[in-house]
Amino acid sequence: MKNVAIFFGIGCGGLAVLAVVGTFAYFTVVGTIGPDTSVYTGNRVPARFVTTVKDLGLLEEDEKIVWFYSDALTDIRSGLYFATEDKLVLYSKNWDTPENIIPLQEITAVQAAYDDSFFEDSEFFITTRSKEEYSFPLSSDNGLDKRFVEWIEKKIPDR
Repeated sequence: MKNVAIFFGIGCGGLAVLAVVGTFAYFTVVGTIGPDTSVYTGNRVPARFVTTVKDLGLLEEDEKIVWFYSDALTDIRSGLYFATEDKLVLYSKNWDTPENIIPLQEITAVQAAYDDSFFEDSEFFITTRSKEEYSFPLSSDNGLDKRFVEWIEKKIPDR
């Protein structure tokens, strides 16, 4: 009976160690290949993300990203949102229409539902001249969600 208890204890201990190592490995991989949990300023967007955005046909060769955010864990195509000097791009491979390209001059209103929680993103709502409405998330880390939206608001005509 003592041998069974020892065997059972070693087995459970081994499984616990494997679970911890596996969890650590998972978060290491996600942290290495996935996007940060905050908004990127244009000069800090990783080149591999810019390549993906260009491969999706969302960014012209001469365009530069000014603001960028992805709420994806590993593959940014699951949700990416960025602005250039001329447009706001909202993209998710999970949407019926994956890409929404909104010229900044067409935006008439921006509304914000700010969330300062680390675990929840702020949510933003865009209205265009044609009365179309869009929403997208932005991380509140370092207050960059507010700076991203303030930048968009400055680009709205007649403000």
